[in-house]
Amino acid sequence: MSLHPTLQPYADAWTHSIEAISELVTPLVEGEWNRRTPCPGWSVRDVVSHVIGLDCEMLGDPRPIHTLPRDLFHVTNDSQRYMEMQVDVRRHHTAPEMTSELEYTVIRRNRQLRNESRDPARRCAARWGRSSPSRSRCAPTRSTSGSTNRTCARPSAARQPRLPRRTRRP
Repeated sequence: MSLHPTLQPYADAWTHSIEAISELVTPLVEGEWNRRTPCPGWSVRDVVSHVIGLDCEMLGDPRPIHTLPRDLFHVTNDSQRYMEMQVDVRRHHTAPEMTSELEYTVIRRNRQLRNESRDPARRCAARWGRSSPSRSRCAPTRSTSGSTNRTCARPSAARQPRLPRRTRRP
């Protein structure tokens, strides 16, 4: 199996970007990992943690069980809280731990991309019930005629907790 031809440029761009990040952070000493970045509240370590965390989610790894501190001034909404979880859980990792986790994640993600063969034009029910390209989880099933089809499994309400709606105060 190989990557669908229309996705190859995206996989190449990801590979180029992740290799550039890896080349930039590999020679850093421990103190340089704590340098501020243009991203509010994030250090170099936090940006790399973000990259690792998103790729781990794309690999299907479970999200960490972690409670965010309340004093994170740059986290103001649910989307930012979602992103910050992967960052905060790695905030105290050492430079060697960060570079080795990045390297391991890149190896796994490259393997996943190489083995991806689904047609990107096929649409599936993605997280939260929206329709999206087939990068979401699609499962092969057998029809009554015996042929194999790809159907899209909609996440169950038990697995995907709903966030409470914000109400306006009068």
